[in-house]
Amino acid sequence: MEKMDNRHSSYNSRGYIYEVSKNTKKQYGVLKKLLNDKNIDTVINACDAGREGELIFRLVYNQAKCKKKIQRLWISSMENKAIEDGFRNLKDGENFGDLYRSASARATSDWLVGMNLSRLYSCIYKETYSVGRVQTPTLYLIAKRDSEINLLRSKNIIQLTYLMEY
Repeated sequence: MEKMDNRHSSYNSRGYIYEVSKNTKKQYGVLKKLLNDKNIDTVINACDAGREGELIFRLVYNQAKCKKKIQRLWISSMENKAIEDGFRNLKDGENFGDLYRSASARATSDWLVGMNLSRLYSCIYKETYSVGRVQTPTLYLIAKRDSEINLLRSKNIIQLTYLMEY
Protein backbone atom coordinates (compact mmCIF):
# COMPACT_ATOMS: atom_id res chain seq x y z
CA MET A 1 0.00 0.00 0.00
CA GLU A 2 1.22 3.50 -0.85
CA LYS A 3 2.03 5.65 2.17
CA MET A 4 0.92 9.23 2.55
CA ASP A 5 3.73 11.71 2.80
CA ASN A 6 4.06 15.26 4.08
CA ARG A 7 2.64 16.73 0.85
CA HIS A 8 -0.80 15.70 2.13
CA SER A 9 -0.52 17.17 5.60
CA SER A 10 -0.17 20.89 4.93
CA TYR A 11 -2.78 22.46 7.16
CA ASN A 12 -2.42 25.99 8.42
CA SER A 13 -3.46 25.96 12.10
CA ARG A 14 -5.00 29.42 11.71
CA GLY A 15 -7.37 28.17 9.04
CA TYR A 16 -7.46 27.46 5.37
CA ILE A 17 -5.88 29.78 2.86
CA TYR A 18 -8.07 30.58 -0.13
CA GLU A 19 -6.80 31.69 -3.52
CA VAL A 20 -8.73 33.58 -6.17
CA SER A 21 -8.90 31.43 -9.30
CA LYS A 22 -7.55 32.72 -12.59
CA ASN A 23 -11.06 32.55 -14.08
CA THR A 24 -12.53 34.94 -11.48
CA LYS A 25 -9.52 37.17 -10.75
CA LYS A 26 -10.79 40.09 -12.88
CA GLN A 27 -14.27 40.11 -11.29
CA TYR A 28 -12.76 39.68 -7.83
CA GLY A 29 -10.61 42.75 -8.51
CA VAL A 30 -13.77 44.77 -9.22
CA LEU A 31 -15.39 43.55 -5.98
CA LYS A 32 -12.26 44.19 -3.92
CA LYS A 33 -12.04 47.75 -5.24
CA LEU A 34 -15.71 48.38 -4.38
CA LEU A 35 -15.43 46.75 -0.94
CA ASN A 36 -12.47 48.96 -0.05
CA ASP A 37 -13.74 52.20 -1.59
CA LYS A 38 -13.29 55.00 0.98
CA ASN A 39 -16.65 56.53 -0.02
CA ILE A 40 -18.50 53.42 1.12
CA ASP A 41 -19.02 52.78 4.83
CA THR A 42 -21.45 49.83 4.72
CA VAL A 43 -21.61 46.72 2.55
CA ILE A 44 -24.85 44.87 1.79
CA ASN A 45 -24.63 41.10 1.55
CA ALA A 46 -27.25 40.23 -1.08
CA CYS A 47 -26.06 36.65 -1.67
CA ASP A 48 -28.53 33.76 -1.37
CA ALA A 49 -30.36 33.70 1.94
CA GLY A 50 -28.79 30.72 3.65
CA ARG A 51 -25.57 29.11 4.75
CA GLU A 52 -23.91 28.88 1.33
CA GLY A 53 -24.71 32.47 0.39
CA GLU A 54 -23.29 33.67 3.69
CA LEU A 55 -20.11 31.65 3.17
CA ILE A 56 -19.56 32.92 -0.37
CA PHE A 57 -20.02 36.54 0.71
CA ARG A 58 -17.69 36.21 3.71
CA LEU A 59 -14.98 34.47 1.70
CA VAL A 60 -14.89 37.39 -0.76
CA TYR A 61 -15.26 39.99 2.04
CA ASN A 62 -12.43 38.43 4.08
CA GLN A 63 -10.17 37.85 1.06
CA ALA A 64 -10.53 41.56 0.23
CA LYS A 65 -9.59 42.36 3.87
CA CYS A 66 -12.72 44.48 4.15
CA LYS A 67 -13.57 45.77 7.64
CA LYS A 68 -16.74 47.69 6.87
CA LYS A 69 -20.12 47.24 8.52
CA ILE A 70 -22.22 44.51 6.91
CA GLN A 71 -25.96 44.62 6.41
CA ARG A 72 -27.83 41.54 5.20
CA LEU A 73 -30.54 41.39 2.56
CA TRP A 74 -32.55 38.31 3.53
CA ILE A 75 -35.23 37.42 0.99
CA SER A 76 -36.69 34.17 -0.28
CA SER A 77 -38.45 35.53 -3.35
CA MET A 78 -37.26 37.38 -6.42
CA GLU A 79 -40.55 39.25 -6.78
CA ASN A 80 -40.14 43.04 -6.89
CA LYS A 81 -42.19 43.57 -3.72
CA ALA A 82 -40.12 41.03 -1.75
CA ILE A 83 -36.87 42.65 -2.89
CA GLU A 84 -38.12 46.15 -2.02
CA ASP A 85 -39.32 44.94 1.40
CA GLY A 86 -35.96 43.26 1.95
CA PHE A 87 -34.05 46.47 1.26
CA ARG A 88 -36.37 48.40 3.57
CA ASN A 89 -35.68 45.83 6.32
CA LEU A 90 -31.96 45.11 6.05
CA LYS A 91 -30.59 43.07 8.95
CA ASP A 92 -27.40 43.60 10.92
CA GLY A 93 -24.67 41.44 9.39
CA GLU A 94 -23.24 40.66 12.83
CA ASN A 95 -26.32 38.52 13.48
CA PHE A 96 -25.20 36.06 10.79
CA GLY A 97 -21.78 35.16 12.23
CA ASP A 98 -22.99 31.76 13.45
CA LEU A 99 -24.43 30.99 10.02
CA TYR A 100 -21.07 31.81 8.45
CA ARG A 101 -19.17 29.74 11.00
CA SER A 102 -21.48 26.73 10.47
CA ALA A 103 -21.05 26.99 6.70
CA SER A 104 -17.29 27.29 7.11
CA ALA A 105 -17.17 24.25 9.42
CA ARG A 106 -19.27 22.23 6.95
CA ALA A 107 -17.04 23.23 4.02
CA THR A 108 -13.91 22.37 6.01
CA SER A 109 -15.27 18.99 7.10
CA ASP A 110 -16.36 18.21 3.54
CA TRP A 111 -12.87 18.95 2.33
CA LEU A 112 -11.14 17.01 5.11
CA VAL A 113 -13.41 13.97 4.83
CA GLY A 114 -13.33 13.97 1.05
CA MET A 115 -9.61 14.56 0.74
CA ASN A 116 -8.49 12.13 3.42
CA LEU A 117 -10.93 9.29 2.87
CA SER A 118 -10.72 9.52 -0.93
CA ARG A 119 -6.94 9.30 -0.68
CA LEU A 120 -7.10 6.46 1.85
CA TYR A 121 -9.52 4.32 -0.17
CA SER A 122 -7.60 5.03 -3.38
CA CYS A 123 -4.38 3.84 -1.73
CA ILE A 124 -5.99 0.74 -0.20
CA TYR A 125 -7.83 -0.40 -3.33
CA LYS A 126 -5.32 0.94 -5.89
CA GLU A 127 -8.09 2.67 -7.82
CA THR A 128 -9.41 6.21 -7.74
CA TYR A 129 -12.18 6.54 -5.17
CA SER A 130 -14.25 9.58 -4.31
CA VAL A 131 -15.61 9.69 -0.77
CA GLY A 132 -17.71 12.51 0.65
CA ARG A 133 -19.98 13.58 3.49
CA VAL A 134 -23.14 13.42 1.36
CA GLN A 135 -22.30 10.99 -1.43
CA THR A 136 -21.09 8.16 0.80
CA PRO A 137 -24.25 7.81 2.97
CA THR A 138 -26.41 8.36 -0.12
CA LEU A 139 -24.59 5.60 -1.96
CA TYR A 140 -25.06 3.36 1.11
CA LEU A 141 -28.83 3.98 1.06
CA ILE A 142 -29.01 3.18 -2.66
CA ALA A 143 -26.93 0.00 -2.25
CA LYS A 144 -29.00 -1.08 0.77
CA ARG A 145 -32.27 -0.61 -1.12
CA ASP A 146 -30.87 -2.42 -4.16
CA SER A 147 -29.90 -5.33 -1.90
CA GLU A 148 -33.40 -5.41 -0.38
CA ILE A 149 -34.91 -5.51 -3.86
CA ASN A 150 -32.60 -8.38 -4.87
CA LEU A 151 -33.65 -10.34 -1.77
CA LEU A 152 -37.35 -10.07 -2.59
CA ARG A 153 -38.89 -13.41 -3.48
CA SER A 154 -41.95 -13.65 -5.65
CA LYS A 155 -45.04 -15.21 -4.17
CA ASN A 156 -48.19 -16.53 -5.77
CA ILE A 157 -51.08 -14.36 -4.75
CA ILE A 158 -54.71 -15.23 -5.32
CA GLN A 159 -56.97 -12.28 -5.85
CA LEU A 160 -60.70 -12.68 -5.47
CA THR A 161 -63.10 -10.18 -6.90
CA TYR A 162 -66.68 -10.25 -5.77
CA LEU A 163 -69.34 -8.15 -7.41
CA MET A 164 -72.49 -7.60 -5.52
CA GLU A 165 -75.66 -6.18 -6.98
CA TYR A 166 -78.38 -4.61 -4.88
